[in-house]
Amino acid sequence: MEITHLFWEICKSGKYDIFVSPVFFREMNDCPQPKLGQMYDMLGLIAFEELDETDEVRALAAEYIRNGVLTKSSYADCLHVAHAVVGSCDFVVSWNYDHLVKVKTIQGVKVVNVANWYNEIGIVTPEMLI
Repeated sequence: MEITHLFWEICKSGKYDIFVSPVFFREMNDCPQPKLGQMYDMLGLIAFEELDETDEVRALAAEYIRNGVLTKSSYADCLHVAHAVVGSCDFVVSWNYDHLVKVKTIQGVKVVNVANWYNEIGIVTPEMLI
């Protein structure tokens, strides 16, 4: 938890440009109160831009699944990455060690992105970014 707090302080400092996908908000809104309110309070402390969910984003997410990077049950994870790639972000910062922050996923995303003329993207934990 200490890394998460340190990462959040760095986000608040404005060191990084922060982009958030609509998937993040859909997942966050599933949280019960009072946690949901606390999360919105925390978000109010940083400057961020919400990325648009476009046909291009959905197509790239589907391409990750079609190529076996992740399964259909991980479509939301594919959308997170696709939003960041289409939005020209440098990194996806994730706490999702089960699906996203894995060598197989990182390499698979790289292959699909290159094959589809997209830039590579880093998929990292907060600790790796710090």
